[in-house]
Amino acid sequence: MDIPSNSNGGELLLALNDIVVSPVTLLSVVPDRDASRIVVNLAPMQLSGTYDLFGLESAKVQLDTGGLMAPLASFAVGASTADDTDPPTITEKQYDQLQQANDQRTRLNQTANGRSLLDTFNQHNDAYNAVFTTNARLRKLWIGDGATAQMSDYTSQALDTPGMPVNPAITDKSFGTTSQSYNENALAQQLNLYGACYHPYPEAATAALTFQTQVANATQNTQQNVVPMTAQAVYGAVDKASPANQANVLLQTQSLERALSRILDNSHDDTDLDLCVQHGFIMDAEAQARVQSIYAESLRLHDPKRRLPLHSGPFSSSLAQSSFVFTLSEQPDGALTLKLQRSTLSVPALDLDSAQWQDQAGEVGRSRLGSANFIRGILEDRIASQLTRVLRMLASQEA
Repeated sequence: MDIPSNSNGGELLLALNDIVVSPVTLLSVVPDRDASRIVVNLAPMQLSGTYDLFGLESAKVQLDTGGLMAPLASFAVGASTADDTDPPTITEKQYDQLQQANDQRTRLNQTANGRSLLDTFNQHNDAYNAVFTTNARLRKLWIGDGATAQMSDYTSQALDTPGMPVNPAITDKSFGTTSQSYNENALAQQLNLYGACYHPYPEAATAALTFQTQVANATQNTQQNVVPMTAQAVYGAVDKASPANQANVLLQTQSLERALSRILDNSHDDTDLDLCVQHGFIMDAEAQARVQSIYAESLRLHDPKRRLPLHSGPFSSSLAQSSFVFTLSEQPDGALTLKLQRSTLSVPALDLDSAQWQDQAGEVGRSRLGSANFIRGILEDRIASQLTRVLRMLASQEA
């Protein structure tokens, strides 16, 4: 679209920054009618932050590359014009797979190593969500040639079939139109995620890479080497992982990161490529170009020099007293875990002073903002997720 004072045009984007909820005051923690549940009541709070409505310069002839609407991607010009008040529906199969994924979290929570794995993911969940929301190149390569979607269906089947390997040998099963092995695509996607996170979320990038190092050490699974494992074998590998190996994993990850950082900015040499191969990654010319393109997109999205400021200012919203119901579970090793079941938290409409937004950009922004009730849902989820993390940390300390 046309961006004021710029002949190239670009994408119209909205970012919410410096979001704070305060004061967070605990009114009570009481048992629910079900003894296995507790109700956490919070006093009224104030949500505040700042917003930026801006253009991101891009020539009109370029393909749509998504937007820095983190986490508000549906605002980007060129996105679907469907009514945002009507949430997307999922198929019965997709619903069943979501429930199945939750079951795996329940199983992982039963051991200290499994809980540590989930805690690491939860710690960086917002970062992973943000890069998938904003980095169009990452999303495009995630979809790829259909391998990831086929692997999701295959994994679901394997979890329900005793003795069926989650990651089959390529001679038994391949995925996508290019006939990749399960390992090949899974670890390629892990590198893609690393490239997307490296600039804006370095700690999340390191966490993704550390997980790969631990998998390779514990199971010998790499892109080149497939060791078929059933779901039970995977759980066993997680349960038996030794904390004594953490220092070695850290050193391995650091050396790998140094090599990958040079590959991302195209300053690497053959030594860096050889190191990646030693860690189990296929780093041919196609793989190098793939991660470099994802990294370049992340730089573009976060480069302040490319932003064309339009409107900005503070926003705030009053949150009423809210209740959160958690289910408590005692694990086989005696640890206490909890899971959020429901809450009464509700974020009212945000006043971004949109009446003052001018020109075509302001008109488009107002029209999208008026139908984007999902923004409040995202904020509600973030607040609830942070509360859950704090309570989980306290529960683990008590244990």
